Amino acid sequence: HYHMNFGLRLLAGGGPDADIPDLQALKAIGINIVSPVDNVGIGGGAGNRPPADVLKMLAASIEGARRHSDKDFLVMPDQEFYGSVLGGHTDLLLSHPVYWNYGRAAGQPLVEDNPTYGKVYHIGAADDLFEMVKREDIMMSMPHPRTKNNAGFPDGFKDKAYFKDAHYQGIGYRWGM
Repeated sequence: HYHMNFGLRLLAGGGPDADIPDLQALKAIGINIVSPVDNVGIGGGAGNRPPADVLKMLAASIEGARRHSDKDFLVMPDQEFYGSVLGGHTDLLLSHPVYWNYGRAAGQPLVEDNPTYGKVYHIGAADDLFEMVKREDIMMSMPHPRTKNNAGFPDGFKDKAYFKDAHYQGIGYRWGM
């Protein structure tokens, strides 16, 4: 879980092959798996908000992870859902490309085919998110429990089915917290 705004930086740098010094530094010190976090959802402060075109950011992150990985260094795109429908923040660690956005409109299906990205999930409630997690076999966790915007969580959902499901991998801690 390393916030580096990977997708946004790749877009700003011209595409998925853009030079990201953070990745070079992590590889140079011997780290062989990194999970750069992109911020999706709402909240987290003005500097942490995703772009208007979240799907484009996710596509850059997914393709950038593929291009920056090699046999000795794996980049796994991770998304932190700020203002998560579960409460607090939710980390989503993907094993394959998954496209989604927040803000499912009334009557809009959970999944639609998009001409650019293929299958796209529209998340509006906890059940939507958990259905996507199950269908796509996503590892879900909570970063920095009981701190920042996670005050009261995971306590607030410890009795929910998704918290007890195998896809929910637990909680993470950040240095300095």
